[in-house]
Amino acid sequence: MTLIAQGHSIQEIAQKLHRSGKTIESHRLALGRKLKVSNRVELAKIAIANNLIQLSPTGPQTSNVTDHEVQWLDAINESIGNAVGGALIERFSRAASRLPGIRYAGVCTPAPEQEGEYNRLTISLTESGGSGISVRYNAVGTPCEQAINQGQCIIPEGIQERFPGDVWLKQIDAQSYIGIQFNGVNGQPLGCVGLVGCEPLTDTASLQRVISFFAPHISGALDVLKQIDAMQAQCDLLERQIEGIKTSAVPDEKSGKISPLSITLAQIASEVQPYAGPMFLRKILESISKTYSLTHAGICVLDPSKAKPTLRLVVFVVDGQVVDDIAYTTMNTPCEIALDKGYYSIPNAAGTAFPEDELLLKNQIDSYVGVRLTLPSGEVAGLLWMGNRGPIEETDAIGQISAYFAHRIGSELEQIQRFDALIEERERLEEQLQSSHQSAPNELPA
Repeated sequence: MTLIAQGHSIQEIAQKLHRSGKTIESHRLALGRKLKVSNRVELAKIAIANNLIQLSPTGPQTSNVTDHEVQWLDAINESIGNAVGGALIERFSRAASRLPGIRYAGVCTPAPEQEGEYNRLTISLTESGGSGISVRYNAVGTPCEQAINQGQCIIPEGIQERFPGDVWLKQIDAQSYIGIQFNGVNGQPLGCVGLVGCEPLTDTASLQRVISFFAPHISGALDVLKQIDAMQAQCDLLERQIEGIKTSAVPDEKSGKISPLSITLAQIASEVQPYAGPMFLRKILESISKTYSLTHAGICVLDPSKAKPTLRLVVFVVDGQVVDDIAYTTMNTPCEIALDKGYYSIPNAAGTAFPEDELLLKNQIDSYVGVRLTLPSGEVAGLLWMGNRGPIEETDAIGQISAYFAHRIGSELEQIQRFDALIEERERLEEQLQSSHQSAPNELPA
């Protein structure tokens, strides 16, 4: 936990403790579960609060240093919120570009098969909290190249003299730079976070530690971007196939046929694409239930606080309307089988097959389709399930559609959990602060 709070990557910790990266990641997840926090930043805050690390690099820990580093962490965390993928990266770079002494912040990674001199892609470059832009550039002879090759590049002043070939640094009259490498799951370098100042920096150590805390977030956001790009490519293909049907063209070179399931998938994907967070969960339920004329749809998560396996409905749509949250045990329900096997369907007579399932009986649900949801870490999160008061003839199609969106739903659930955890932590700290003020003596002793 101390090494995490000091900003070391999973692979660096593995090397220091002579363990594998997977072992260290398992310990990190276990720490998070036991302390009921969801990311490295929250673990770092606990470590700081319990004096596990000294934030001052040259002397004993002081309240001023602790305060401003935690303040920066909170500011970036609040800016990120429950964003994922590209939105997370842009929000992060916006917040980072507002840090003291920093004017520009960017996240860069290798350009995808880009010919010519442009071998780096900056996903989001922001100036003083402005909107992010995407640029391609040649990283040879730049501080970005050094940060990626050596793990970091810290230059408090004189950046132009160190990298005379970097034209952009001259254009903006840059004075200082902080670059931190971020890695993939297996420790491979994926890119770097770069902070550029137009004045000398006096507190590079604090800035370096704060940015290092968010490196795993950036890595995870890139994974989401890749998934979105892959989904977008599939949607583009489906749109071309749909257009091919309209124009009597042959869209599929192999079979020359269009799958009705593919058309449905493209339609649903286009409906939910603009949304994120809780609204995405609601829209995906509404879209699937409307497409297949289903009366019930739900996304539920496992409740770890209960002794028996219990699911809590995060979103429950009945006849197109969102209803109150419901918690129920999974014993002797179709959800129990779906959680165990990953997928389960019953086209009719669900109430007869599961007579102890009060949710089915109360809602007069006759048919059921359930697909297991997992978090990006691989941990089981809950279920996406559909029900109907009458029989469901297309259970397999609904199952395939649900499975297609299951990973995205899992990512959204993880971000929502992180956001909820931050809110709980903020409320706890506010209560602790109020309690401290009430219990503090009116006068200090002489």
